[in-house]
Amino acid sequence: MTTNPPTALLILIDDQPIPNLFSVQHLRPQIIAPIMSRDQSRMWAALEPILRRWDADVLEPVIVDAFDLADVTARCGEVMDRYPDAHWICNVTCATKIMSIGAYEAGKARNTDVWYVDSAHRRVISLVNRTPPRHHSANRSITWYLEQYQYKVMPTKPPPTSWVNLARMMAKNPDDAIAFRKQLQRAKANEKFSQPRWLNNLSLTLSIQPWLHLMKQTGFIENFQQQKQTYSIYQIHPSL
Repeated sequence: MTTNPPTALLILIDDQPIPNLFSVQHLRPQIIAPIMSRDQSRMWAALEPILRRWDADVLEPVIVDAFDLADVTARCGEVMDRYPDAHWICNVTCATKIMSIGAYEAGKARNTDVWYVDSAHRRVISLVNRTPPRHHSANRSITWYLEQYQYKVMPTKPPPTSWVNLARMMAKNPDDAIAFRKQLQRAKANEKFSQPRWLNNLSLTLSIQPWLHLMKQTGFIENFQQQKQTYSIYQIHPSL
């Protein structure tokens, strides 16, 4: 009778734990091998108890020089060679670029799966070996995200209905929300100002345009105008 090899996940530790946690959530590995630099000890102290919730054998972190490619490659290879019968997946999303390259090279040399989690577009890019699942990052609540960052949801009064409606519309169209944020950044909406002002030449998609009415209801903007193919927003709220 044959048994399936254990699944082992190599992760790179930095201050962005979500890509690693999504991989753990999806793969449910039996072995988790963290690779980190010495300056990530505080992040590891916060992340370790979360990883141990998944009933995996969480190995002691392997300390590397984050800017020494040869050291990173060698240390990643050594930890994988300790479990030669395991099915290894290397998540190279986090940490320094040199650490990512080192983990990639170690995984490629051993023909393991090497993944990069593209959180912005909700996909996993397979750099080596098999094709990853299309829907790697499952939908998660805001509470779940806060828990991963070691925050707690504090009781507070319900927000105004107009705020909730605006947030729901944006949540249903995350790509448009990101595009809208970029439009505001280009218009320098995040710069300090003391007087109301117009933000001009905003190119808004059809799905974004209804948001302007809700933004006016919430008090984030005073008014808006439509030109031929662009919009202008009269900004009165510094937090917009």
